[in-house]
Amino acid sequence: MKSKFFMLLMVICMVGVITSCNNNENPPSGGNNEPPFGDNLGGGGIADESEKMNTTVLEELIESSGNIDLSELSLDIDYSDAVDLTTNEISASGKYMITGNYENGISITAPKNASIHLVLKDAHISCNNGKAIANQNKCNIIITVLGNNTIENDGDDVNAVHLKGNVGINGNGTLNIISHSKSAIKVSKSISIVDTTIYIESANHGITAETIAIKNASINIASASKDGLHAECDYDEPDSVEDCIFDLTIGYVSLVNVDFVANTFGDGIQADTFVYIDGGNYEIKTTGNFVAKTSDNMTMYELEEDDFKYIKVGNTYQRVAKDYRGYATLYALAQGCKGIKVGEIEYDIDGDGVDDGIVNTNTNYTILIKNGTFTIDSTDDAIHSNSGDILIFGGNYVIRTFDDGMSADNLLKIKTGNIEILSSYEGLEGGYVEIEGGNISIVSTDDGINAASDDTSIKEHIIISGGKIVVNASGDGIDSNGTILISDGEVIVFGPTNGGDGGLDSENGILVNGGIVFVTSTLGMVETPGSNSTSYVLSYASQTTMTSGSTFKITDELGNELYTVDLLKNCQSIIISIPQFEVNQKYNLYINDQLVETFTIQSILTSIGSQNGQGRPGKPGDTFPRW
Repeated sequence: MKSKFFMLLMVICMVGVITSCNNNENPPSGGNNEPPFGDNLGGGGIADESEKMNTTVLEELIESSGNIDLSELSLDIDYSDAVDLTTNEISASGKYMITGNYENGISITAPKNASIHLVLKDAHISCNNGKAIANQNKCNIIITVLGNNTIENDGDDVNAVHLKGNVGINGNGTLNIISHSKSAIKVSKSISIVDTTIYIESANHGITAETIAIKNASINIASASKDGLHAECDYDEPDSVEDCIFDLTIGYVSLVNVDFVANTFGDGIQADTFVYIDGGNYEIKTTGNFVAKTSDNMTMYELEEDDFKYIKVGNTYQRVAKDYRGYATLYALAQGCKGIKVGEIEYDIDGDGVDDGIVNTNTNYTILIKNGTFTIDSTDDAIHSNSGDILIFGGNYVIRTFDDGMSADNLLKIKTGNIEILSSYEGLEGGYVEIEGGNISIVSTDDGINAASDDTSIKEHIIISGGKIVVNASGDGIDSNGTILISDGEVIVFGPTNGGDGGLDSENGILVNGGIVFVTSTLGMVETPGSNSTSYVLSYASQTTMTSGSTFKITDELGNELYTVDLLKNCQSIIISIPQFEVNQKYNLYINDQLVETFTIQSILTSIGSQNGQGRPGKPGDTFPRW
């Protein structure tokens, strides 16, 4: 039997690669026909794309750690010399054939580091009062699955399959695991799964281990009371913060060409260090537990004041901002129910059995998705990284969530992919948000794209350098607590229809240096790109509401169509920048093929229409309250 079926990885200590962000607050450059409002800060802040986060080293680290060679495990299915198991106990290394019924489970009592190969062929293993398969000592175990097999258990707080050591599962059969008490599969070290079809019903986690690597397999977690896949670092109790070393060889989930279904009351996929996904199909539905704001619930579920962010509307719940002031009963999501989640690791330094909330600072909790098809319906964030990054390099996504579509405490980077966020509180959120390509559509009850962080060391920015983005937001369309730079691509924002938010909103300025930008909003809070942009920008305002379904069109002086878009929402303000704009050239603006105005681009920022007396002058820190 081949013994090297599990992963051999180098220990890597990673230092986050972060490029500092400069806030160059340049004064306005002026212009011949600038609007009386909205040139907020004169477009200071980011001057070019040099502020982008350099993630090259991080990407290479995650790739090398997560893209695991499981070919040896895939080939290790020779069972010709397997010995029929005639008892319920395995006491020595060897290869064992298991068929038929085993009503009292299987106990592995082999010594530490023994090599055990279990061949399940149309087997039914059950235990009414304990673990169905378990070992006493750490062993290296391979389970080959042939035919149709079932493992089922019940009992007081026990897992169905509970194995100490490293475990590999292979074979082209089906494995059905039903745990009425605790997790379906719990492994103390690594678990690797290749080729096999696994069906799970679990009263706790579906599969939990220190590391989880799955390739070319089908995993259906039909129900789980907690997480579907749960990878957790099993650190020995550290003596100090310095001993809390961030280690990419543990605490991760790696999925390559996996057909994955999860219906959970916890997270669909959860890892302490990173999640790596390359190819496959992923259907994740998470259901949360909402509780009303009462003192009893706060104590029972260990909730704090800030946890109550929902109101009940009919038979559903809606997320509200933190400063919501109680026009309805507030609810909290008592248990996190994210689609895909990473970190952060907390340590118990004083040994009292309670995490002290101490996290090593030299960390980078990361979700790296290279490809795949994802359908995520989640109560909490669909894709979330605590104190870390989300790197989307491809894939197709359909997302519905009560909370955020994709949320990273540090960097959210999208290189390419088809992302459709059909419902969300905020669509895309990160300390830094960088979009280089892809087709992205967002529907949000608050901000469509938001750069915000509680970490004062982060100088927030949004950088869009490619792709097509369509935002339908009830809050701000694109909102940055720092800066916004658009240098390429097509950005269409259908912003709010009330005056408390705007299509674009920044604290330190907006630059448009290329691409196509089209933004609608009311006149209540209009912020335009800064006059030190390099692309020409038109700001059009109307006292008469332009209604949803109307067609907005720009032509040149000769009537040649330059840009056309159908309005998705009512609006009074439109900001547009197209590459065809040239200084001192005349253009025509049409609504529903009716000429509204002929105008001349006179400067970087040109305003037309009924703008006087509308909006608010932009200045640092000047924001409306959020509801």
